[in-house]
Amino acid sequence: MRAFVTFLCLATAVATVASFAIMNPDERALLTDDDQEMLELLEIDLAKKAAHDLAQLQTVDQALEKRAPSGTGSCSVNGYTSECCGSLSFKVLWEQVNLDACVLGEVLPDEYGIRVRLNVLGQTIIDETVSAHNPPALCSSVPGVKLASVCVDLSDLEWENNNFSGCVALLAKVFGATVLNVDLGCYSI
Repeated sequence: MRAFVTFLCLATAVATVASFAIMNPDERALLTDDDQEMLELLEIDLAKKAAHDLAQLQTVDQALEKRAPSGTGSCSVNGYTSECCGSLSFKVLWEQVNLDACVLGEVLPDEYGIRVRLNVLGQTIIDETVSAHNPPALCSSVPGVKLASVCVDLSDLEWENNNFSGCVALLAKVFGATVLNVDLGCYSI
């Protein structure tokens, strides 16, 4: 029985680490070398742990599960620019992460595009110009938060009678898996 529990715990840990490498092809990720190194160290560390140690980690993890990921947000418009801000709360392994983030979207009518900037913890971590037609989610690692990334997801984008509208969501990812999806709101410019 002990061998089965050890195998099950190790398989779960390796599958979790391996899932970070799986990414939706419609998303662009900006992972740092530190994130990759941290994943490799975590995989080595988990492989060395005894079943008892992994069971303790699982117990701590279950205790923290009681605090579910959460988030709130809202949008405002000024000219050709929208600003959607929100708060995200989720955990990375056993540590709770709380982030304030703002997505600034500037409509570029001549280019039929949108300049997207994501500010997290006072730093701009994404500054990209994308097509206003079905753009991919834009993802970046979060400064000071290992193994986590935040993505901007633009949806329901429409040009109609010189008006532009759409919706913005923030996704929090840990090991590449989405742990939180916060709809910040919709706007009309």
